[in-house]
Amino acid sequence: MTSQPRLLVFRADADTRTGAGHIMRGLALAQEWQSHGGEVVFVGHISGAPLREWIKSEGFKLFAIDSPYPDLQDLTTFLPWLHERQGTPGWVVLDGYHFDTNYHQALRAAGWPLLIIDDYGNLPAYHADIIVNPNAYADKIHYHTQDQTLILGGARFAMLRKEFKQALDNKNPTANERVSQKKFHILVTMGGSDPDNITQKTIDAIHFMGRSDLAIKIIVGPLNPHRHSLESNLRNATSDAEILAPVTDMATLMRWADLAFSAAGSTCWELAALGVPVVTTILATNQERVATSLATRGVAVNLGWHHAWQVNHAAQILTNLLNDPQKRQSMRNKGQQLIDGQGCKRLTRSLQGYHFSLRRASENDCQLVFHWANDQITRSASFSPKPIPWQEHCRWFADQLADKDLLFYIAITPDKTPMAQARFNLTGHDKATISVSLAPEFRNSGLGTRLIRLTCNQAIKERNIRTIRALVKHDNPASLHAFASAGFHHRGTVEISGQHAVAMDYTLEGAA
Repeated sequence: MTSQPRLLVFRADADTRTGAGHIMRGLALAQEWQSHGGEVVFVGHISGAPLREWIKSEGFKLFAIDSPYPDLQDLTTFLPWLHERQGTPGWVVLDGYHFDTNYHQALRAAGWPLLIIDDYGNLPAYHADIIVNPNAYADKIHYHTQDQTLILGGARFAMLRKEFKQALDNKNPTANERVSQKKFHILVTMGGSDPDNITQKTIDAIHFMGRSDLAIKIIVGPLNPHRHSLESNLRNATSDAEILAPVTDMATLMRWADLAFSAAGSTCWELAALGVPVVTTILATNQERVATSLATRGVAVNLGWHHAWQVNHAAQILTNLLNDPQKRQSMRNKGQQLIDGQGCKRLTRSLQGYHFSLRRASENDCQLVFHWANDQITRSASFSPKPIPWQEHCRWFADQLADKDLLFYIAITPDKTPMAQARFNLTGHDKATISVSLAPEFRNSGLGTRLIRLTCNQAIKERNIRTIRALVKHDNPASLHAFASAGFHHRGTVEISGQHAVAMDYTLEGAA
């Protein structure tokens, strides 16, 4: 990053009713940002001392909002705070369902780049530089935005805290892999608050099973108002169960579990990543789509809304799963296929690379472009997939720089890190062919479409080009999608080196 640490301002609230989920995924992104040398400040109305202390213990600063939006005191407190830091390189990240279009516009008017983390897509308009929906159902949602807004969607952007990423790297066996244990391990977690005390209903369902071969761990969130009654009720039970609060290492507990009973919130992505089969129940409207999408993909069994299921029915579902190791293994495999734990890394790259600039390629870029060109994924997308020898590359690179009918750009981040290359070969007085590739570390960050669009516009501006053609392998869906999203239109198929290619054209008029 830059010599001046880039600042991430995370605006979110947490209380008994809204829960702690927005803060939790903020912590995940903040940890990744911090690992790149950035600074983080959490701004919000955050109830519960344990949650505030957790934020501070991670090395993040905290600025309190006493009366959160829609109270107007929110913006009258927050905007002057932002103004004092005007000119500091960085981003504002907004996460919360109560922040509306007016709030978005106020932050944009303050001059800060804005990332919105969203699960719904229910506002009439969104004003942001980037919107990320880190859910498996994100492709079903249409956002009404400005043309230049970058929309990132899907479970590949699911945000996991570092404890989960470390657990994914840990090769020690999970409970699912241990066949010698004498008891089944069940983990209960109903989020940060659980105002309706569904934790107790869940415990009742487990006890209804009447099994003595169960070990139960019950996580009570930092904003849960029912902790004392849960502890009192459990003292009268004969089961092997314990209540855990506070919890700072969820990953270890998840790896302990054979099965989890969870609210259908962001915890489900963590469970999926660690391969824990999960029974979900819906505690809030925003969880409906999560529960449905996980059940559809075979990652979870969805009981539906918490008030709709009966204790005996939930007990039967749990019994069926515990008696079916093949089903649990299938759920485990599908969960880990869905969530790879790299969401925060991808999103951080999106933030770092969003405000890229273009410079012309020079002799100093020869080795850099050589490494990019010989990357395995780049070669597989090429019509000539064989590795390129160094001497051959040097001759080609020199010819490219000398070609007056070629525009050769290197895209660089604000801290001057090269992130992509784009070449435009002029094939007539108003036509060109594009070739573009991202550095390996910037792939899957959602920046491809933005790179294509902005480099095309720059080439058109420099050379008065009317039409830019892209030739893409028919079996390269990621590139086809990126070009189409950038405004390219399908023009049929052609054959290149004996391979079928999709021809796509871009014009300023067609992209508008």
